[in-house]
Amino acid sequence: MELEIKEIVSADVIEFRTWKPKNLEDVYFVIELSIGYLKEYGYDIFQTVITTSEALRKRGISTEEALKRKYFLVDAYNWKKIESDLAEIVRGCTCRNWDESVKKLTKHFSWEYDDERIDE
Repeated sequence: MELEIKEIVSADVIEFRTWKPKNLEDVYFVIELSIGYLKEYGYDIFQTVITTSEALRKRGISTEEALKRKYFLVDAYNWKKIESDLAEIVRGCTCRNWDESVKKLTKHFSWEYDDERIDE
């Protein structure tokens, strides 16, 4: 069964699909992705920060640190491209079962149950 993004929300930028930042190269905001199986009810919540190198520089965060924190680094803000790239990543994490899929997903995103994981 294939994974899909069922919903994306952000408390930082409510209308992120139509939002036009003052500077396309200076973007930093959190999104939550509801990810589950295609055409099935149910999902888990994953999180990432959409950010640019300029925004990281202003915050004193190195690219290496951002990748460790599972930030989603973009050159400039283009929501259609970001959404397409996220969907491709999620589809690429599809495995035989949910546990294996989550292991792949958590290489890219923080997971709502990260603190409760017992098997690594």
